[in-house]
Amino acid sequence: MLHINRQPRYQRLWEELKTVYALRGSSAAHYIAGMTLGAEIMRNLSDVERQNLNRLFDEARHAKR
Repeated sequence: MLHINRQPRYQRLWEELKTVYALRGSSAAHYIAGMTLGAEIMRNLSDVERQNLNRLFDEARHAKR
């Protein structure tokens, strides 16, 4: 539950996820999700964290309006 975690890292991820949700269906959403995921991988994201984050972005992109 990213939105209730007060750590700066998770607050930033939550803001990025909200942006992807708002822009879903556009090429910008895929770009933002990809850049955010890439940045987290650079920060030594574990495999489990990466899979969970990827799932969150996929769900945001494919959410019904």
